[in-house]
Amino acid sequence: MPYPNEYQMESVMPRTQWTENVNVPFGRVVDLLRDKVENPQKYVPSVRFSRILERADSHVLREMYQPYPGDLTIRERITEHEVAGGIDFVFEYVDNPTYVGTFHNTAVRAGDGVELTYVMDWTPRPGVSDPIPSGVAEAMVRDGVQHLKRLAEAAAVGHGQGGREVIDGDDRDA
Repeated sequence: MPYPNEYQMESVMPRTQWTENVNVPFGRVVDLLRDKVENPQKYVPSVRFSRILERADSHVLREMYQPYPGDLTIRERITEHEVAGGIDFVFEYVDNPTYVGTFHNTAVRAGDGVELTYVMDWTPRPGVSDPIPSGVAEAMVRDGVQHLKRLAEAAAVGHGQGGREVIDGDDRDA
């Protein structure tokens, strides 16, 4: 016999997270995360447009639209918080008709690199069915971390004069 709340439990999006080690200096990842606040389209391919609604010392209020994986206009209060060895960018839903919750982008120093973690903690509002399946949510979080990692590491590797590879300003033979 199924539990009485079994159906409800299946409809609640799980707390999903993904972590990767990024082989660049801490400041590079933080710069990209700050740019992500201002220009989410570069980091979240499903975002079609965004705008900053309010800028204060304590937060940024941003609105963005993404048609996939669910047709969502998202308004977020974005704050930065110091954590042990790093920084946490918290994206908190504001006035969302579908979800309540937060999304965290956390960068922590790890040796010569950075441990980058994204955490999605969204819950559908009571009476609203979840338009984003948990497998899709998990892929969104994983792909987001891996995309920022690729951008960070690609920016750290370029080419100098004569086809020589440049890694963080250090000219090396390719």
